[in-house]
Amino acid sequence: MSETLFTCPACERGNFTEAGLRHHKCKGPLAAAAARAAAKGVKPAAVITAPTPADILKAAERDLAKHSDAIKRHIASFDKLTLANKLGLGLAAYKAHMVFAIADPAKRGAMKGKKLVTRDELPDGGFEGWLDSTGSDLKKPAAYKYMTALRGLGLDHQSTDRQIAAELKRRERAGETVTLASLIAAATDRLAPPAEPPAPPSQLSFDDYLATLKTFREDAELVIEQAKDMPEHLRKVAAARAYATLHALTGTAWQPSDEHDVLGTIDPDNLSI
Repeated sequence: MSETLFTCPACERGNFTEAGLRHHKCKGPLAAAAARAAAKGVKPAAVITAPTPADILKAAERDLAKHSDAIKRHIASFDKLTLANKLGLGLAAYKAHMVFAIADPAKRGAMKGKKLVTRDELPDGGFEGWLDSTGSDLKKPAAYKYMTALRGLGLDHQSTDRQIAAELKRRERAGETVTLASLIAAATDRLAPPAEPPAPPSQLSFDDYLATLKTFREDAELVIEQAKDMPEHLRKVAAARAYATLHALTGTAWQPSDEHDVLGTIDPDNLSI
């Protein structure tokens, strides 16, 4: 009695008994195609396998690093190209800020009879309100940052755009890397009390005393008036200038204290030197 033989429909191998077909471990149509190609002497095509999750994550990490590095290079290039403009904004803001930082005659009764600009003649809203009215999109925190950076460059509100460009060019030729962050740091560092003791007060002339006292008073009034709204880094800069001025004036390194100071009750406008 002859037995019926079967062919595997997947791999097309034949001559299987019914029991053999059931136990046949078929490798599917790809294996059948490879077998047929091998029989004809043709190399099988490469089999493309799906990437594993680990491969996908590794490739994604590589792309993240590539694009992040490109963005950092573009940002550094942009910051370098716009540094002079940001310092120019700081200069303009500094000039305006000095106008709004004048003492209020209503609170300090002296300076009477002198032709000074008073706050009654200034726009409402103070320095911040004036900034908003200019339409420049420059906000007060950024203005303070640029003003501080300008001082870190060794300039002040009496400087010019040409001086900014010249100083940046000089530092570039000297091989110095100048950034906004480095200038802000320099503004604080250079204002620390000097390592070497200054000349004793007795050697200072009357004009030196007067100029130093004026600088100290302006900085102290600025800190007191703007303390609530002033960014932390600007408070540190202004305070550092005040302590450095006291150091230069008295030859003593001063430190902040919470103890009551009787001198704080004296109106400096009513004093004569």
